[in-house]
Amino acid sequence: ENLRNADKFGVKSLIMKRKRDLSDPYVVAFIDDYRLLKTKHFDDELNPEFDEEFYCHVAHMTESVKFQVMDKDTIKDDNLGKYYLPVSELIKTVDENDIQSDPNIAPGDLKRVGLHKHVYLDGKKSHGSLEFFIEFIPTRMLSKSAALPGIYFNATAGNDVKLYVNADDDGSSPVVKYGGESNNEKVWNPPRLWRDIYDAFCNAKHFIYVAGWSIDTDQYLLRGEELAAALNNEKYSPKIGELLKAKSEEGVVVNLMQWDDFSSNVMFPGMMGTHDEKTRTFFKNTKVNSRFMGTCGDETNTMFQGQSKKMAFTHHQKFIIMDSPRPDGEGRELFAFVGGIDLTSGRWDNCKHPLFRSLQNEHKGDTHSACFKVSIANGPREPWHDIHSAVRGPEAIHLAQAFEERWTKQGDASELIN
Repeated sequence: ENLRNADKFGVKSLIMKRKRDLSDPYVVAFIDDYRLLKTKHFDDELNPEFDEEFYCHVAHMTESVKFQVMDKDTIKDDNLGKYYLPVSELIKTVDENDIQSDPNIAPGDLKRVGLHKHVYLDGKKSHGSLEFFIEFIPTRMLSKSAALPGIYFNATAGNDVKLYVNADDDGSSPVVKYGGESNNEKVWNPPRLWRDIYDAFCNAKHFIYVAGWSIDTDQYLLRGEELAAALNNEKYSPKIGELLKAKSEEGVVVNLMQWDDFSSNVMFPGMMGTHDEKTRTFFKNTKVNSRFMGTCGDETNTMFQGQSKKMAFTHHQKFIIMDSPRPDGEGRELFAFVGGIDLTSGRWDNCKHPLFRSLQNEHKGDTHSACFKVSIANGPREPWHDIHSAVRGPEAIHLAQAFEERWTKQGDASELIN
């Protein structure tokens, strides 16, 4: 309260001739250089009441927590004042009196400590004050659940999940037996991610949503003999761009959401090589709804922060949702893929991770390497190993909601399926 007015001679008062031009405060908190939180901001208010709550995981060595009140401006935000909370006030250990009341704790265990503070910024009454409550909760008192606290979607039960460790499997994975008294009644068959995605695309009747950091329309979901057979005999091409375009021409709603590399244009592919301009050109004047979206900040960002986020930050989300036949054959349901493998160059691989021997067949034209410059014809290619998953059930609904919310904010909600 009673914050300083940093906008007394600001743009709004000098150019826009506004009589009421006061500071537009918000609060940030840091442990050293690591930002813990950032509140909303108030326009023209010297006595803001934020009434916000934050849950912050910390595992840092530090001497203090810094609270900083800032004035939001167009170009660069101004500092209105700081307060440093010594962690010695917050971190306390168990003593004998505590042990008498709780036999499950031992000397040296960390205590749960809460502090209510009303402090002057910079130690000066003229700079205004900050009131807050902060609580430290040791890990021994946190829930042991696998669910992460403070996340957007709550954990759900009743999901059918399949896990992948590569984009494909060529049959060379070691035999893994499990189940039964001798742990050998069943044999684990490594699932094939890109094969499963191809089949799921082909089976979609109503919609396909694709969110990716990098998407290459020229990549084939199938390779080797399967690719040749599909090109000769199957209804749909395994080439990603052609397959999505074919489904859209059947009346399937196909929405593709890809990161917009700020450094790319029609003349330059971009510093990150995500193929966004290539994808944009391929789907132009087709029935595929393709949107290219940078990360956008909120209203607390300055002009510089907003532009820098578009350039340097990305959601990095890689997930697909479509309608699919139920495994029991009774009707249809949501089916989703989510994980770390983009539908792009260099990602198709198996447990052998060949460097050279696949360059004239499975990896012909797909010699990706981010480590150093290589010959497309001669390699070596960069091996690619990552995890992914397929899911049916409540989490597929969450993924659909996540896609729809991003698309609605930065795209056109009318293009979403009802």
